[in-house]
Amino acid sequence: MLRYSYTIAPRLRLVRYNSTIYNNVIGTLKKDLKEAMSTKDALKKTAIKSILSTIKNNEIDAKDKSLLDEYSLHDAFTKMVAQRNDSIKEFIANKRDDLAEKDKQEIEVINKYLKELPVSSAEDLKTKATEYLKQLQESEPNLQLKQLFGKVDWDALTKDWKASQKSIRTTIVSEFKNIFKS
Repeated sequence: MLRYSYTIAPRLRLVRYNSTIYNNVIGTLKKDLKEAMSTKDALKKTAIKSILSTIKNNEIDAKDKSLLDEYSLHDAFTKMVAQRNDSIKEFIANKRDDLAEKDKQEIEVINKYLKELPVSSAEDLKTKATEYLKQLQESEPNLQLKQLFGKVDWDALTKDWKASQKSIRTTIVSEFKNIFKS
């Protein structure tokens, strides 16, 4: 009987594709998880485990591994905060104040990591989108939204505006209605 020997390559995190900020945040989360486990802080531990689980799911689902950066983390964190806010509304409606308070505390933990990301705020995005759209309106006053998205250089905008393509898109759509419809 012949034995086949397979070389098993260690499974590395997608270091080659990720930004250093992305890797630093994950390292910080893991360090804080160990600290929460040692201090037996159950709330912080479950919140950080939830964050790491979401990040891992995003890594698995990502078709383009180069999109795993601080902007994808920002989108994931804001989605988690929105989910918890929805849960809080449901808990309060069902008179479960204990669960609502737990989710509020988890939001505080998530917001701590959200604030550490070097990403533009919603107000900054809104002002940049307004300026950008006003410039386009001067050159092409009858521009349609589909044409606008065809003209946008997404790589340059994500770097210049320090935001994800998804958040830039939603901001541009909301501001487009205000600027081009008036």
